[in-house]
Amino acid sequence: MAGCRLTVFLVCLFVLTGGSQGFTVEPAQSDIYVRIGGDAEFTVRPSSAIDSGTWDFKSTRIVTWFQTLATIHPEYRSRANLTHSSGSLVLRSVNESDNGDYTVTIVAAGGGVQASATITLHALEPVSTPNITSNVSSFIEHNDTAVLTCVAAGTDVSYTWLEDDSVIPNG
Repeated sequence: MAGCRLTVFLVCLFVLTGGSQGFTVEPAQSDIYVRIGGDAEFTVRPSSAIDSGTWDFKSTRIVTWFQTLATIHPEYRSRANLTHSSGSLVLRSVNESDNGDYTVTIVAAGGGVQASATITLHALEPVSTPNITSNVSSFIEHNDTAVLTCVAAGTDVSYTWLEDDSVIPNG
């Protein structure tokens, strides 16, 4: 009889805790890089069917959904699109103020068990066409030294100079 009670207790515990607690939400990428004005796709993969969830950015709840019903924050209504079946989010026309961490919290079908994932958005200004100038306008081969200057605008611009497919070290 004690064995029967233990079995019933374990089955009840298994049901009350949501099964094996194996529900997870995995982001397709932990960081998303999108040019300013582009669309950011926050793709997540829940390990089983889902019922509801939320997407949060800083102190703003972007979207709350339950099955096929969703409430989108007024600031995001024209830019946010939710895929109810997976909880994935698309944010259109991103700008610099959209940079940061986005957290999704999803509740598995049947309720009770939930999991979260965070994805960081980096909205970048595209790098402009570089402008290269020289301090010498007319070169005499092997006799002149030139100073080349490169200027480009954008987010996180870096420069690498090459000579015959080899990187020229700084300095």
